[in-house]
Amino acid sequence: MRYQPAERRRNEKCMIKTAQDIHDLIGEYLFSEGDIVRDKCDFTPDFWNLRTGLLGELSQKLVNYRLRLTLTGDFSEEIQNSNAFRDYVCELLARNGPIVLAQRPSLNTHQNAENAG
Repeated sequence: MRYQPAERRRNEKCMIKTAQDIHDLIGEYLFSEGDIVRDKCDFTPDFWNLRTGLLGELSQKLVNYRLRLTLTGDFSEEIQNSNAFRDYVCELLARNGPIVLAQRPSLNTHQNAENAG
């Protein structure tokens, strides 16, 4: 089975939180057809912090193995809280890379918060 509802995966504690989890994810889908589809909640919150290097490692593995990952979920909070993540999302939207966001986020969230204060 390629895709399970996010609630079921969270209950099974299949969260992606380490480099080994990334390797396991890639291995699971390496010889299957179609995109990998995962929800934002399948990853620990630290995964979206670019300083951990996990998102970069996942991106590189996807490129190396010619896989695509479609992410579902709302990334507006991460975009609002991190200029680096916002820039990363801008890059994702600007080119045809290995990661696709199912829901196009508002990239003005961070600027609007600054202007409101």
